[in-house]
Amino acid sequence: MLIRTFKAGYLINIILFIIISLLLWLHAFIEPQPMIVENNYGLIYHYLNFMALLPAHLVTVVAFGFVLLQAIMLNAVVADNPVFSRSTYLPALVYVILMSYLQRQQTIHPVLIANFFLILSLKNLSKIYGKTDDFKESFNASFWIAVASMIQFPLVLLMFFVWFSFIIYRLSKWREWVISILGFIAPYIFLLSIFFLTDELGQFVSFAEAQWNSFSRVSIRFDGELLLFWALFLLLMLIAFLKLAIERGEKLISIRKRFNVLVVMFLSCLAIGLGGGSNPIDQLPLLFPSSALVISYYFIEARRVFYAELFFSLLLIIIFTSRFV
Repeated sequence: MLIRTFKAGYLINIILFIIISLLLWLHAFIEPQPMIVENNYGLIYHYLNFMALLPAHLVTVVAFGFVLLQAIMLNAVVADNPVFSRSTYLPALVYVILMSYLQRQQTIHPVLIANFFLILSLKNLSKIYGKTDDFKESFNASFWIAVASMIQFPLVLLMFFVWFSFIIYRLSKWREWVISILGFIAPYIFLLSIFFLTDELGQFVSFAEAQWNSFSRVSIRFDGELLLFWALFLLLMLIAFLKLAIERGEKLISIRKRFNVLVVMFLSCLAIGLGGGSNPIDQLPLLFPSSALVISYYFIEARRVFYAELFFSLLLIIIFTSRFV
């Protein structure tokens, strides 16, 4: 029912998107979660700790607005580079649903900030294919990855994702590769200059060492609620990947390449999330920008709408049940 509705008029898309998003965060508005303020996340995230002094309800509203902004940005990526048979707000809603699965993260937290820059990088990468002058996009894609790594240091490894994307798009000019490196080091040069001028260069080094040392320490903590959510999430991803593989020959080359980039991004963030700290469950929302688009593809293009509706409803039921039961 909901998926069929999202395939209908544009206005009903927006109304449902807003209503469901508000319902998903209703519990957080009533009982706001404290902002995550630990100092071992990234080189600049701790400068946002002042927000913890603000009223908890205001922090929740800011976090909710930031999730909506990211969802709309992700939807814009699809709108600028069509990969679905119709225009819909379903990718934006799927992203909000995924980002709302963990109640303790319905506040300002590092992954929420990092995802903003990952979406910007994905937006630039999606524009590269078919362009003769792609230097700006190559620079910006790497630039935003570097900024994201200042929030979650292990994201420096996503530079390999950028280069894999170049291979997928068959960028053979050496200039794109060099420019991508320049784009990556530019934020760090700027940040190092600030630390040097303020005599805090040692702080830069200590943050980098602490982040890198925590990269391989893994201690996954599950509960029943998370098991249900992740089981359904992995099932949806598997179904979506199989659908993509089966229908690969029916798609335009440009669409196939953009989905290949999404798959590489998903696998890269999965590897980083699983090794990215004391509890990878807190890092795995890094998967959601890419997985929201892949899962939306299954929901929108499913020939047996009944099963798509069933999975979509189960996803909502699991999250709502965890909030109010």
